[in-house]
Amino acid sequence: MLGGAVVVLGLVAAIALAALAVGVVAYLAAVPALFLGAGLVVAVGVCFLASRWGLRVSGVRRVWSGAAGFSVAVGAAIVALAAATVLHPFPAQPKAAVPQDVRYWELPTGSRIAYVRAAPAQIPVRKPPVIFLHGGPGTPGEGIPTGGAELAAEGFDVYAYDQVGAGRSTRLTEVTGYTVRRQVDDLEAIRVRLGADQLILVGRSWGGSLTAQYLAAHPDRVAKAVVVAPGAIWPQAFPDGVGEPWNAMNPAQQARYDDLMDNPRILALSLLMGVNPEAAHAFVPDAEADSWMHEVALTGRDGASCSREVATPPHDNLQGFYVNQ
Repeated sequence: MLGGAVVVLGLVAAIALAALAVGVVAYLAAVPALFLGAGLVVAVGVCFLASRWGLRVSGVRRVWSGAAGFSVAVGAAIVALAAATVLHPFPAQPKAAVPQDVRYWELPTGSRIAYVRAAPAQIPVRKPPVIFLHGGPGTPGEGIPTGGAELAAEGFDVYAYDQVGAGRSTRLTEVTGYTVRRQVDDLEAIRVRLGADQLILVGRSWGGSLTAQYLAAHPDRVAKAVVVAPGAIWPQAFPDGVGEPWNAMNPAQQARYDDLMDNPRILALSLLMGVNPEAAHAFVPDAEADSWMHEVALTGRDGASCSREVATPPHDNLQGFYVNQ
């Protein structure tokens, strides 16, 4: 009886210490083979010690062989469970063809930025150019946003681009490089690339925050700024919340959303993000993480507009998970 209790408690301790080992090694080294291997070694080792003790207390003769067999079985079960859960990759979305109107800026910041342009319909061109800044961070649209065509018809030179880490733009090797400063520097490099003394900025959601950050850094470079659908800046005014897309889903969408959020690999990814973002990035690469975030966004897209009658058209311009995080 006592021996069995020792083995059970040892198994519980093995799981807890293995998780701790994964976290400690992941904090020190962003190498999945190392931190996952460390967890497995600790789990097997603790199981071996606990089972050996439990078998000895129970009076079993073949303590060493019994403990070894038990710990190996536990290790095999852990590997099998991990392969079916946290090691099972989320399906990456196949690469879609790039629309013909997409162009790229190679910026001195190191960012390769995808953009689209709505050329002015009048000559002379009205100054300064208009730049749309998408939300997220990491949630690009496809093409020129609503209002852009009308501005181009009025003679403005209109641009919309995928911020670094999102859409068809650069993914950084080190995810800790995704900073507000990097986004501001990219926007300033775009202004210089366009040869414009000033910009007109239209920022939606997070894009409004980026607009404010750019204004703070370069107040003389902004002619006008428009902030569309920003986050709540006065939470006390909305005691019941301002509403979320996830509150307007039908049962099928809700079920899909729950499946996405409860994915064991994504839960492990979230935990690793709190320990070491670079380890998380090594564990779940960009293509996989971006595809997961894109699926989440598509699931809740119909709840993100004022009208519930017209569905938002889906597109293949992927979200950016790590820049968002």
